Amino acid sequence: MKVFALLMCIAFLFSGCSTTVKAVPARERRVVLVKRYRHRHKIPRRVVIYYKDTPYLYANGVYYKSVDKNYEVIKPEIGMVVPELPREGVTRMKIKGEILFAYDHVLYKKIPTSNGVQFEVQGFINE
Repeated sequence: MKVFALLMCIAFLFSGCSTTVKAVPARERRVVLVKRYRHRHKIPRRVVIYYKDTPYLYANGVYYKSVDKNYEVIKPEIGMVVPELPREGVTRMKIKGEILFAYDHVLYKKIPTSNGVQFEVQGFINE
């Protein structure tokens, strides 16, 4: 029994981060059968950023503001700082001798902070 429990713990450690588990009770033996389902897509990392003492949610290049119990997609404000840009779709460009990064019509500048290199909203590309 201890070996079985140890094997189950090891199996969970190797697969726990990438699976969701649904427990289905088996009535005859009073045990729980476990079905695993793999995620089909990677969930983007979500972080809370603060701008002018207001919290915003940032995930994969999209900004959200809390409205009642929901979140609303908003246009970022110049000066907002985010810890990272999306892995795909970012364009590096040189404007007036300065290296900027563009994603979804927003221009970012790489800045050093006490938390490492982050990205500050500098402006917008006309649509």
